[in-house]
Amino acid sequence: MSANTFNNLIDLAAERLGGKALQCTDDFFAEKENLLKPGRGIFIVDKYTDRGKWMDGWESRRKRVPGTTGV
Repeated sequence: MSANTFNNLIDLAAERLGGKALQCTDDFFAEKENLLKPGRGIFIVDKYTDRGKWMDGWESRRKRVPGTTGV
């Protein structure tokens, strides 16, 4: 597959088409809704929120403790 294989497909989960993030196990770093926003992520060096470093993308917080989810 080439890097452009998926460029011409419609993103049916896109926010602009009514897509919604209904649930996640842990959106500590950034809101799960960021998964549905168009475009590439933007890194701003000195931008922070009450959660820590500002993120316009999304990733879950990893817990490496036995018996917890979100590994």
